[in-house]
Amino acid sequence: MRADRLAILTLRLLAVSFAVVGTLFFLAPDATLASLDGTGALFGSFPPTPATGARLWLSLSVAYMLLVTIFAFMAQRDLAKARPYLALLFAGKAASSLAALSAYLTVSPAFPYLANFLVDGSIAVGVAAIWVAAPRLAVAAAGSPSRHAPALSHGEVRILRSVLEALAPPGAALTEQTAGPTVAAAVEGYVRAAGGLGAFRWLLRGLDLSPFFLPPLWLRRFSRLSLEDRVRILRAWEDSHLWPRRQAIATLKLVTLTQVYGQPEVLRTIGYQDPLDRVPLAGATQAAR
Repeated sequence: MRADRLAILTLRLLAVSFAVVGTLFFLAPDATLASLDGTGALFGSFPPTPATGARLWLSLSVAYMLLVTIFAFMAQRDLAKARPYLALLFAGKAASSLAALSAYLTVSPAFPYLANFLVDGSIAVGVAAIWVAAPRLAVAAAGSPSRHAPALSHGEVRILRSVLEALAPPGAALTEQTAGPTVAAAVEGYVRAAGGLGAFRWLLRGLDLSPFFLPPLWLRRFSRLSLEDRVRILRAWEDSHLWPRRQAIATLKLVTLTQVYGQPEVLRTIGYQDPLDRVPLAGATQAAR
């Protein structure tokens, strides 16, 4: 794996882990500490973490986890502009690590303090390394445009074909040769040239799993459903009250249907005349006068 991709993947994993840990802190702070104390018993004899009934520190810690989640998320979006976010993330994790070490040495040698010192300290060192390498990694990423990204996998192509068939089922102007399944390669090439192949992968995968958690619910993947049920799901996306869902299907239709209806044989069948053919000739214009 290239260094720039590894850095981005690391930041994404950090963002997810920060969000998960912050959520655990918020929902079950006492249970989280008890779980850490139990983990410490596997490594040695540690006293239990001193209890505190104050929730002020909980609110501050949750706010801190939200901030570091945002910093990691913003940093992974563009390595060329990531250094300010990486600096803030480093400062937060370094401060957390040193504060935990201070508590371990002066308050109680409890395992959660030691674990927080080691984990956040390691994260701070890793973030610092990415901060140092960010300019070089950004240049490497810019030199490898997304059109060189790996092709869609067999499973992703299967999802794309199921989407194309539901958006443009054969019939009338669309034959078996001009309908969805035959233009999957053209769609992939179009998205790759536009630099959005990575986001397109996530859109396909999300749509394929959507019948499990978005209405109308079917406990099967989108690509495994009948054509009629797939059409119903796409209509539900279009009519959804959630604008991200409507925007996602609008983007998907724009990307795919331009390739379906842009084929010369389809244009001829529906009687669409080429724009250049509609430009009047100079002689015909003068004769009309």
